Amino acid sequence: MRQLIKGKRVLDVEKLVLSDGTEVQVEMKLLAYIPRKVDRNKYVKLYQDEVLKYVVKGKFSRTDLKVFLWFASVDPWGNDWIIVNYRKLAEELGVGEDSVRKACKKLVEADLLIQFEPRKTIFRLNPRIIYKGGVVGKSEDIDF
Repeated sequence: MRQLIKGKRVLDVEKLVLSDGTEVQVEMKLLAYIPRKVDRNKYVKLYQDEVLKYVVKGKFSRTDLKVFLWFASVDPWGNDWIIVNYRKLAEELGVGEDSVRKACKKLVEADLLIQFEPRKTIFRLNPRIIYKGGVVGKSEDIDF
């Protein structure tokens, strides 16, 4: 069977973490061949452990979840900043404007959203928890 190599990366490895949590210090370079299937569609990469700890424990209301999913689904892609008009978002989601404000505040406190400090109506998703991308962003991802 012939395999086409789509890309390669040289990875610097400083330590290995064993399944029991033990860290082993090493110094080595690893040449990894990473086959790529180009996905032309936009995608959302969600680190479920971070999100589920709030959803499962009941810390989010329905409005909180609606606002979070709105951020996950709205353009722009690539984790850019999103300017939010609370009144328009409330109308779109069928909830009260104060509820949207509270939901945004709660999502920031939960570290799911990052708020742009000088202007309180500008947010972005926390890319350590949820990442939005496409062909350009995907070329930077390394999934093992």
